[in-house]
Amino acid sequence: MSGRGGKARGPGIRSMDALRWLSRVEVAGIEPLGHALGFGWRATYSHVERLAKAGLLERVHDREGSVVAISREGRRAVGADSGGVRVAATRGSGLRHARAVSWVTALLTLRGRDGPAFRRLSHDKLTSERIAGDGIARMVKRRAGAAGYAPELFSGHSLRSGFATTAARAGVAEHRIMRQGRWTTSQAMRGYIQEGELFVDNPSAKLGL
Repeated sequence: MSGRGGKARGPGIRSMDALRWLSRVEVAGIEPLGHALGFGWRATYSHVERLAKAGLLERVHDREGSVVAISREGRRAVGADSGGVRVAATRGSGLRHARAVSWVTALLTLRGRDGPAFRRLSHDKLTSERIAGDGIARMVKRRAGAAGYAPELFSGHSLRSGFATTAARAGVAEHRIMRQGRWTTSQAMRGYIQEGELFVDNPSAKLGL
């Protein structure tokens, strides 16, 4: 909306378009937000300022620049799920992860790639079909073999085991690992950690057996 002389008074249609896009990722770098919507840098900062003044988003800073996070009021304004942004997503490694995710989402938006992000190849051509679980398993086995490991010890689930095991060994709280990996029970999540630890923390290996 505009007042006299064209001075902005609050979020307009395009500002709300930016907020809807932001609701998909929760936290985003300002640059990918602008790229996804086709804004120049001046327009991007203008929309961000309007949304921030209306309490619909918050700006967060670190050494790599500025990011924006949608607020609880912002989610309500665009009809998204209720709740605010997780604090962990706006700090340290969470902030770096959020920035990277927002760049990927922006690129997918620009390419108009609705639907699955990971798609099946057919005769070296990208299809619109989601890649199947066995396709992921084959890729993991190929890469494991190329790295000198026994392919039969790996599967598509090795990616989840690797994530859960590495996070647990780094001291990440169980509830945070569960939320990131979308496990509904700690027992299921611990199963992945145990599977991963089978090879990286085997007591027999420590005894030289």
